[in-house]
Amino acid sequence: MKKIILLTFLLGLTHACLAQQPSNYLILHVGIFNPDSYYPKPKAPALPPYVEQEGYTLTFGSHADYTLCLLDENENVVYTTYIPDSVSSVALPSYLNGTFEIRLLTDSVYFYGYITL
Repeated sequence: MKKIILLTFLLGLTHACLAQQPSNYLILHVGIFNPDSYYPKPKAPALPPYVEQEGYTLTFGSHADYTLCLLDENENVVYTTYIPDSVSSVALPSYLNGTFEIRLLTDSVYFYGYITL
C-alpha cells in the first residue's frame, strides 16, 4: 500500500513539474560529433541547456560557450553566431521566417532541436 501511495505521489509530482514549464521552452537533444573519439567517457549524460524563446529572442540559463547554428530544411546553415557563457540572451535576425533546426555546438557534443520564427 505504501508503494502505491508513493508511486501516485511521484507521478503527480512529475506531472506538476512538467505543467510548470513554459510553452516557449525549447526541447533540445544531445548529439556527439564523433562517438569513437569521445574520451574520457562521461559518467552521466550531458544535460541540455535551458533555452526559452520569446519571438526572435533566445534566453539562456547558465551555460557554456556555444556556437549557435540555424539550419533550413535542406540542412544549409542560414545563420551562425558565437554565444559566450557571459551572455544570457541572443536576438536572432528578423529576416528569418519558418521552421529551422537549431544547434548549439560545444567541443565534443552538440544540442539540437527545432525552432519556429
